[in-house]
Amino acid sequence: MSDFEILGLSEGAQPKEIKRAYFKLVRQFSPEKDPERFQQIREAYEHLTEDRSKVKEGIITLEFPDIPLASQMKEQIQKRIDTRNYQEALATAEEAIKYFGEFEGFLYYLAISQRHLGKTGKSVKTFEKLVGLFPEKLAYRKELAFAYMERGFMNKAYQAFEVAYSKGVRDLSFLHMFSLCCKDRYMDQQAASLLQELINLAEKRPKENLELLIDSYGGIFSIDRAITNIDFQAVRKSLIGFLHSAEPYLAEYEEELLYLIKYMVRETPSDSDSKKFLRTVVEQIRQICSVNRTKKPDSLWEVWKSLDIFLEQSAIEQDKRLPEWLKENCFAFINPFEDPQLIHFVKRDTQLCILEEWTDFKNILQIIRDSYPVFYKGLQDFIQTLEHTADMNQLRSQLLKDYDRRAQYFNDGFYYRKYPDRRPKKPTTQWDSDTDGTYVRSQPKIGRNAPCPCGSGKKYKNCCGKNFS
Repeated sequence: MSDFEILGLSEGAQPKEIKRAYFKLVRQFSPEKDPERFQQIREAYEHLTEDRSKVKEGIITLEFPDIPLASQMKEQIQKRIDTRNYQEALATAEEAIKYFGEFEGFLYYLAISQRHLGKTGKSVKTFEKLVGLFPEKLAYRKELAFAYMERGFMNKAYQAFEVAYSKGVRDLSFLHMFSLCCKDRYMDQQAASLLQELINLAEKRPKENLELLIDSYGGIFSIDRAITNIDFQAVRKSLIGFLHSAEPYLAEYEEELLYLIKYMVRETPSDSDSKKFLRTVVEQIRQICSVNRTKKPDSLWEVWKSLDIFLEQSAIEQDKRLPEWLKENCFAFINPFEDPQLIHFVKRDTQLCILEEWTDFKNILQIIRDSYPVFYKGLQDFIQTLEHTADMNQLRSQLLKDYDRRAQYFNDGFYYRKYPDRRPKKPTTQWDSDTDGTYVRSQPKIGRNAPCPCGSGKKYKNCCGKNFS
């Protein structure tokens, strides 16, 4: 596959699209679980963004033999790397090393060519040699950590990252990869600290680091805060500031921002301040993304719809004006992703409670109508039934028939707890002696083809005798 195909892009994709695709995929494919795919993604990204060898040559100050033939071979290798002819670049670097010995520049070109050709094992050994020969050059320690990670040697990668970090390596790509390495090793505290440090550095130039910042905030909020000592109040404040300062540039990053919200939803504590902060961020991002409203694909509309459902449910659960039974049961009317059998039972439970409290419930209904449109829409059909029924007792009987059948499978409903006198009296058995195991029924046994005792007129097997499914 071409580099564009590896990143899921069409030929000629813009640099912004390349970055976005890279940050999306690099967290999806773990370097520990799928090192080959991870290495492919890294290589494609590097090919399409910058030439590593040119950049590093300026930073590292590569040394070569001071003779014309060495300069000629250096130029040949560099030209072949520039044109992505890595096979010939590798052959020329190997030839130069045989002729001149292990000079720094040729070793570096060898390692780069090996990496680009997918020879990650050989690349690791070459970078190990460079670190051994030039321990003071931190760039090689960083490249060795990357090489270990791309090879899937996560223990060695972590150790190499630790050494490079302790010696002062702090560029953004290093911090990002180090955080991924820690996350893969379930070292969440260290991963969160690295991401916070990365954010502090990247926010100095937010326009140039939008993808990285969104990814890093998502990474922090994906970590269970209970096992870290990160100051999440500071992270929240920083995120609000980033969204405000970068607002003019973020409208086209709706998918990435929804990724960020997804992790915030998953890890946000249930306290009211955390929920309020989440709603603030969602509304801020909604406002940012509203400029693309006409261009939004259906998949993003569905994500926003699901998010609105979650936020409404969260607000209902925090609303002190509503009774607890209603707050706990609201999901059945607004969340389409739960078990349909459970939803059916909870709806019946809620409807019966509303029926019993109909006179007083009208005030609560006004709150729901004004504040919670999705919940109100879910209740609307039943409310209309209540408003137009001529016989509440008959309606109650109809609801109870269905409710009783399901209550034996879902025994945590509110209705019988609130109104125990409504619970049907179960048939009792009487023992005919204290010694044997026979018993006398208090009621005659109902045959499968007998009329159902509920009065429906159906056979028992086709009515209350049905197995619940």
